[in-house]
Amino acid sequence: MRSGGYAVLRWAGIGLLSAALLLTLPRGAQRQAPFRQLLDGIRAGQVTTVQLHVQGTDISAVWHEGPLRWYRADGPFDTDRQIQEAMTTPGARPVWLSHPGHDRLWIQAVSDADEPTALAFAAGLSYVWLFVVMLLSREHSYANRWAWFWLFVVGGIGPILMLFKEPAPLRLRRRRAAPRIALEPLSGGTGLAYAVLWALGLALGGSLVAAVLR
Repeated sequence: MRSGGYAVLRWAGIGLLSAALLLTLPRGAQRQAPFRQLLDGIRAGQVTTVQLHVQGTDISAVWHEGPLRWYRADGPFDTDRQIQEAMTTPGARPVWLSHPGHDRLWIQAVSDADEPTALAFAAGLSYVWLFVVMLLSREHSYANRWAWFWLFVVGGIGPILMLFKEPAPLRLRRRRAAPRIALEPLSGGTGLAYAVLWALGLALGGSLVAAVLR
C-alpha cells in the first residue's frame, strides 16, 4: 500500500508539472498586434502582466489575454508612461511590468501565464523541491547528479523525468516483477546531451503550437 500510494503521488506530480509545461507552449505563438490593443486591454481589465523587452532604442511589449492568446507589439519610447496612464482608468487592474531575460526555464514562464496562479505556484514549488531532493540524494539509479543537474537547468524536463525514473521507473500496469539489470547511471556529459535534445524538443513543440494557433 505504501509503495502504491507513493506511485500515485509520483503520477500526480508528473501530471501537475506536465500541465504547467503545456501551459507555457502557447507563449511561443505570439501574434503581432498594435500597441493600442495593449492599452485597450489594460483599460478593460483584461491584461495584468506585461513583459517589456528593450534592445537599444527598440521596445517591444508581450502580454496575454487568457492562457492561449499571447500578443507582441512594438512600443513607443514612452511605453512605461502610457501603460501607467492606462492603469489609472476606472475598471483597469494593476499591471505587473517585468523585464525578463532571454534565457529562462519553462518553469519561470509559468508565472507569466498567470491563469491559473495555483498551478504556477504548485508547479514552481514542486520544481524547487525536486531540485533540492536531487542535490541532497547520494545515489541515483537513472542518472548521476551532474546529469540530473543539466536535465533540470538546461532541458527543464528534469523534474518530470525524475518522478518517472527515480528510484525505479513507473509502470502503467502492474506486471510480475522481472529481474532488474543494473545499468550505469547516465554520466554528466550524456545528461547534458539529453538536456539539449529535450530543450530543442520543447522549442519545436512551441513552434508547432504557434503554427496551429496563428
